[in-house]
Amino acid sequence: SSLEQLSVLAAAFDAMAGQVVGRSSGSGDRSFDEDAEFGSLVQSQGRRTPGKTPRAAKCESDQPGQVGRCYWLIAGFAAASLLWLFAFNFELLGPNQSMDDDIQRPAKALAGVGRVIDSLSGAKQEVATTKVMAMEMRSEVKRLLNVTLDVSGRLAAFVKNGTSSYGFETFESLKKEVDVLSSHGVRFEKEVDVAVADLARLHNVSQAASAIAEEVLADFRGSTQSSWANNKKVKLSRVAFVWYLTSYESQSIACAILIAARAIQDMHPRPTAEFVVVHTLGSVPMKPKFDKCNIRLIKVPEPSARGQHQWVSSFLKLRIAELFDYDRVVYFDVDTYPLGNMDYLFDLADFPVEIAAPRAYWLKQPFVQSGGPMVVDPRNNFFDKHFKGVLDGRGGRWGGYASEMDWVNEAFRDSIVMLPGFNALLVGEWCNTDGIYRYWQKYFDKSSSWVMEHASLVHFIAEWKPWKITNKAALNRKCPGAQLGLLAVFEKWWNAEAAFCNK
Repeated sequence: SSLEQLSVLAAAFDAMAGQVVGRSSGSGDRSFDEDAEFGSLVQSQGRRTPGKTPRAAKCESDQPGQVGRCYWLIAGFAAASLLWLFAFNFELLGPNQSMDDDIQRPAKALAGVGRVIDSLSGAKQEVATTKVMAMEMRSEVKRLLNVTLDVSGRLAAFVKNGTSSYGFETFESLKKEVDVLSSHGVRFEKEVDVAVADLARLHNVSQAASAIAEEVLADFRGSTQSSWANNKKVKLSRVAFVWYLTSYESQSIACAILIAARAIQDMHPRPTAEFVVVHTLGSVPMKPKFDKCNIRLIKVPEPSARGQHQWVSSFLKLRIAELFDYDRVVYFDVDTYPLGNMDYLFDLADFPVEIAAPRAYWLKQPFVQSGGPMVVDPRNNFFDKHFKGVLDGRGGRWGGYASEMDWVNEAFRDSIVMLPGFNALLVGEWCNTDGIYRYWQKYFDKSSSWVMEHASLVHFIAEWKPWKITNKAALNRKCPGAQLGLLAVFEKWWNAEAAFCNK
């Protein structure tokens, strides 16, 4: 069975790690002085020493005898992940569970398998990177070996053909030292060959483990989909978190999307959730970063309707209604930053929801805000009934709306599903000069930190953009008497920007 195969692979990881460590630890017996001489000779040739290549990663080691230890960490981590999967996730599928447990617990196991696959993928990448490093080291050793052999030959010829005794003993001694270094180079080359072979074997094992974990995940998808469909409590579907991108401040906006997407990914959403950006650009800024984060980029036509002022392109977000590849999407404006897990929005209802959005609690009611999270179920009948005209109809402004939010409230005033306003927390919550200062603190009778801890996201509306207010001093000028929560949420965003956009 798949579980038995995973058990065998877990044992194989441990055995492989033991072989690598045992072999490498038994061969690293060069003395410190010899290492120094070897390094000195290489430096005198204007070359770099083995183990100090520019591409050396976390598994870098100055001594070949330690090469295997980093591979043990990779193998051990993957084995531990698999064992965790046996001990926790599969245990959840016992035959004595209630019907509700049968529905909910496979979901946890499904997420667990997804995390194991991510771990194995990371292990494969580490192995592949280190394998390249080891092969570069082998090439360098061969080159250095040829240098030492050439020097040794030249010295031998000089000693044999020398007509003067001046310096003869010095050259003869140097020849012997080079011969010793040459023998060390031969042995080191063999050690690197063994390490490369071990890496290849580990790479194959990790690929096999990942493939089997994928099979287990597919099995879970099939069994849980059947279980959930029979009980009609949970729908396993293709879902996505979505943003939009235009030419307006495209570099800053692209960075903001990356920050938000990574924040959601760090909260471990369901494995079936995807990340999508609809855009109108010929070239997307920082595209390699989007690819690395597994964010799907979908180019779409410009909408016919246009807003006013800074919202001139805001109708583009309504293109999410024609993402027919997905059963449900959750949209965010780029000036929102996730603070909590929002997976629950995909389970909003077990029937199609045309559109759902939070109450715009700072405006006269009833009124929703469409800046996120906004939930839409892309369906042809919904699109043709409401969205097609505004997106693909006549040009110019659509009835004089300032933005798509005004249109959404008019078009869906009798049918929209209104989410709690707390889902759309405004950053002014912590600014004493803002009109909605401490709105939710008063509403819940809770502290500033409680609001921060329980909010799904924060919205940097209007002039609060964190890519324009870029430091503590500027924030203090914007709101001199702010609560500490204001600085805390800006620092979250600034730190993410430094980590994901500025590298």
